[in-house]
Formats: sequence, structure tokens, C-alpha cells
Amino acid sequence: AYNNINFGGGSGATLVTITPKVGTGTAAGDIVLYQNVAQLSGTQIDCIIKTRSLTGGSFTNYDQPLVTDGSTFNSNDPRFFSPQFTFNAGGGTAIFDFQFILGNSYNNATNTGTPVVLQNVRVNTYDIDGNGTGSSNQVNEFDGFTTSELSSATTIQAPTFNTTTNLTRYRSNVSTNN
Repeated sequence: AYNNINFGGGSGATLVTITPKVGTGTAAGDIVLYQNVAQLSGTQIDCIIKTRSLTGGSFTNYDQPLVTDGSTFNSNDPRFFSPQFTFNAGGGTAIFDFQFILGNSYNNATNTGTPVVLQNVRVNTYDIDGNGTGSSNQVNEFDGFTTSELSSATTIQAPTFNTTTNLTRYRSNVSTNN
């Protein structure tokens, strides 16, 4: 029913607990558990986020759950999954896998949980632009959906299919940090 997924913040029954399970989340293979990201029909949903790869840079913050900078991060919402990176000259990439699981089913020995299938999911992705350097156009790639829609006032190119990653790619038209 297009309920919000919350990757940080909340209080009481909506409080999200973020716990590194393997590493800190900042290196390939690390796993972080987000507990209570949604309540669907009274059922708690958790999310396992695995850092599949990080090349050409490092994390400034694994997830920026709060607006702390005032100028640089003034539009961040605590519920967004919003890692911050410092990429080397020439750029870099980070790939994350999200697995939604039944609340409180995470198994520390296997780093898995009871999978759930989310239906009627809407994904928004923000701040795909550049860093002010030529050819620094940022991209996000997704899979597992059947339709997509871009805002009419977008600076995003028409989606393309990346045959290397088997994901649908959304790429900025601009290399400025706007």
C-alpha cells in the first residue's frame, strides 16, 4: 500500500535500530541490520543491507540519519538510506544489496532472515547530479521492478539497461552539484 520504508529515526513503535552485523558496513562484504523499517498489516519488517562492493573511494558516513551539516545535507530526511562517499579522481562506485526480512528473524550465525516479498513498491532516489567536475555525472541502478517514471522537470536521462550489471541505470544529465 506504498507505506514508507524508514531507514533511520522514529520513536516508540516506529524506532529503527541500526546494528552492524559483519564489519561496519563500510567495506565489501559488510552487513548492517536495520530493524523495524516498516510495519505492514501489523507485521514488523527488517532489512539486511550488504555492502557488495566499494571501488574508487571510501565512506564519509555509512548512513547519514540526521541533518547535521545545515548547508551540505540540508535536505536529508532521517528515514532515507543515505550513505556519503568520498570518491577518488575519476570516480567510483558503491553497490548495496537490500533484503527485506520478517521482523526479528535475523540469524547471527548465517547472516540471513526469513525473506518477505514486498508488493506495490515505489522507490525514490535523490541527489543524482555531479560533483562539479566534468564527466562526474552520478548514476543509480535498480532491478526487481516492472515500471518506472521520471518527473517532468528531471535532470535524469531516459533509463537504460546496463548489460554488465543487469540493472536499470538512471544517469544524470549534468555534472554540476545542483
